[in-house]
Amino acid sequence: MKKKLLAILLSAVVLTLGGCGDFDLEFSEGEGFFNKTEKSEYTVIDPGKGGEVSEIYVSPDSSENNDIIPENEESYDDELPQAEDFSTEIQENVESTENVYIEETQSENADNTSSDENIFEEENNISTNTVESVENSDDDIADDNNTDSNYNTDSITYTAYKRTADVSRDVKNIVENMTREEKAAQLILARCPSSGAADLMSTYNFAGYTLYAVDFEGRDKASAKEFIGSIKNAAEITPFIAVDEEGGNVVRVSKFTAFRESPFDSIQNVYRNGGMDGIISDTKEKAELLTSLGINMNLAPVADIAQSGDYIYNRTVGAGVDETASVVKQIVSTSGDNGLMSCVKHFPGYGSNVDTHTGIAYDSRSMESFRSTDFVPFKAGISGRYTPAVLVNHNVIECMDSSLPASLSPNVHKILREEIGFDGVIITDDLGMDGIKAYSGNLSPYVLGILSGNDLLCVSEPVTAYNDLVSAMNSGTLSEDIVDEHVKRVLQMKKEYGLI
Repeated sequence: MKKKLLAILLSAVVLTLGGCGDFDLEFSEGEGFFNKTEKSEYTVIDPGKGGEVSEIYVSPDSSENNDIIPENEESYDDELPQAEDFSTEIQENVESTENVYIEETQSENADNTSSDENIFEEENNISTNTVESVENSDDDIADDNNTDSNYNTDSITYTAYKRTADVSRDVKNIVENMTREEKAAQLILARCPSSGAADLMSTYNFAGYTLYAVDFEGRDKASAKEFIGSIKNAAEITPFIAVDEEGGNVVRVSKFTAFRESPFDSIQNVYRNGGMDGIISDTKEKAELLTSLGINMNLAPVADIAQSGDYIYNRTVGAGVDETASVVKQIVSTSGDNGLMSCVKHFPGYGSNVDTHTGIAYDSRSMESFRSTDFVPFKAGISGRYTPAVLVNHNVIECMDSSLPASLSPNVHKILREEIGFDGVIITDDLGMDGIKAYSGNLSPYVLGILSGNDLLCVSEPVTAYNDLVSAMNSGTLSEDIVDEHVKRVLQMKKEYGLI
């Protein structure tokens, strides 16, 4: 009973949106990185049974204990997994940024603005459990008629997708010569610490940092550029420097007059008042400002479809499906033309769901609804000559996976890869929040984030995530060849934008 109460309480914890892609439009095929899809299965065993790991083979042909992803089904059992007690093992962390999150969010809430930042009042470090690697297979994924056997506190089966990367020789050579520690670091997009950012980057060489308004407050263009330059100079591989500069309620840089006379307007207002010409002009100005400071990734545009009155509506294009798709594609294109990477969000589509600052969002829409509406702008965003990143939200999408948030669902990632056709970098929202831990049980949410198909983990506890990933590789929890494929995607994106 205590465990059930714990799971219920943890499931009520806030899950926030991200921030650390056949219809009537014609699309040109975007650049893809991969030419082959392979399937590997992992069975996560609860080490609470005296630390012993029993071998479990998950047969793709079996109707019991088989893959969690049904090939022809659009719904799952509604029962959610119960979380086990968390491990008491605490790993050392560098300075916490929780006060920065709370302070900035309180300030933004006072201004009636919405934020993608993740607020934590308490941090729980999760020890990594052992996962047994089973066989790789190119077989189609079997139907799943017994999801309860896959999601329980004793054994959780994940399917990790290995897609052989068609990357440059330079990227292959870099990955071949990287240590496990270096690979783990390139899977982490860390929340920039309030102090010692360059030193932390020098020590761990993370894939990048996400900066927020507090990181620009009190600075001018020269000091901001110097600060960002110090971070880049400290890294062995040029890092992503990302911000959420959507416009409207979500701005990090233009919030301050030292960088712009007024904050960027929302894309909804820009499109309503200036049409596509306005979108092009606005996007170009954003890209020029951000890149002049050393920022190379904007965690935008918002590709969600919503209606007036919906929580997410003011951050959307505020138009129909086809118009939204055209705007999203144009923003990605114009940003890329001006040297700025984009991140299309929040896959698989936020819709009319409630504000996840106040609770977990459960989405009961049909698969057909997603295909005819939400998926369209994401397909448009990834269809041009520039490959953006795609951010996956934390909503529980019942028609795709009623047991797990999208960010931890292999099935949602399978849909993004195989149905949407996305071969670039998948980014998840922060995986350190307590609500996510309720779904991962005793297991590290960061390890599960990689197993479920993410390439880049947006985290605010980067050292914990790093230690968990390294431990998982050393123990065999994470197959190194699969880790290599994720790292290749990250480095290929960096190469395409001149970072390496």
